[in-house]
Amino acid sequence: MSLAAKKKSHPSLVIVIFGPSGSGKSTLMELLMRSGKQYSLHFKGSDRPPRQFDGIEIRCVDRIESTEYDYIYQSYSFHYGIQRSQIDAAIAENHHHFIICNNLEVIRALKHDYPDRVRVVFLDFDAPSEALHAIQEARKIHYNEIKLRLAKTEALYKIFLRERELFDDVLYNRYGNKPETLRYKIEQILEHLDVPITVRSPIAVKRLDQLTREIDTRLSTYLNAHPEEPLNNA
Repeated sequence: MSLAAKKKSHPSLVIVIFGPSGSGKSTLMELLMRSGKQYSLHFKGSDRPPRQFDGIEIRCVDRIESTEYDYIYQSYSFHYGIQRSQIDAAIAENHHHFIICNNLEVIRALKHDYPDRVRVVFLDFDAPSEALHAIQEARKIHYNEIKLRLAKTEALYKIFLRERELFDDVLYNRYGNKPETLRYKIEQILEHLDVPITVRSPIAVKRLDQLTREIDTRLSTYLNAHPEEPLNNA
């Protein structure tokens, strides 16, 4: 059965994409928007200045007010806002709705407010640190912020290890793969995410187990290479 046919009989989902800076979150959103009308993207408000290479999901505004946004969080000294109205509109139209968010408090609130619909997918990118640094530079991000973003990658890894039950699957972005591969992979994940929230498919469990092992290895490798630098705590 095709994905389009499945959507006629299964409720739409709210898919939270969680992952480090430069892992491909905005690229994935662009690919989904080009693929057809069965998906919707959450346009987040942010009080940060516009950037040349901002993702299509960012809407820069002067202020993030609680009268306009239902879920507000802070990242790199800037504020971001998520609106229930966008989520509710997607559900009413039976569209899978994608939100980029790394904030645990907001993710837990979304799971509480939409208990049968929210799924959290960790987007993992296995590029070497030099490549990640180059990606950030190409996006015209200041050097000091690049350092913060790369350091936060370790913190997000630790969040995954500590809060693994919060995650429903893993989307692997392998270094060197064509960007279009991301869309095919997320569509495969969507085919099994419509099962009850208390049940994860065997393939999802396998991917979660695999990422757990990979993150353990990455953190151990980093610690051995930088014994004088403690890992960042999330």
